[in-house]
Amino acid sequence: MGEGLTLRVQFDPAYRADAHSRVAEEALRVTYDEHPHVDEVALRGAVSFPNLHFEKTEVRGDAFAFCVERKSNGIWKNRSLFPFW
Repeated sequence: MGEGLTLRVQFDPAYRADAHSRVAEEALRVTYDEHPHVDEVALRGAVSFPNLHFEKTEVRGDAFAFCVERKSNGIWKNRSLFPFW
């Protein structure tokens, strides 16, 4: 009684290789050797794909037809909870 235990729980966002945004929710069941009580801890992992949002969604095709280099400025926004560098 009064003892504590530290657990490390990891979430692998690549457990599905389908490149779709999703939220995975499961429960971690905690049982005790000398007591019938069972506890559950809710776990939640989120995957945002794609996590980058591009201001422009179209590219002019004439540059491809004539092998001409074309540069264009745009804004990228990170829509995920994690930093992007």
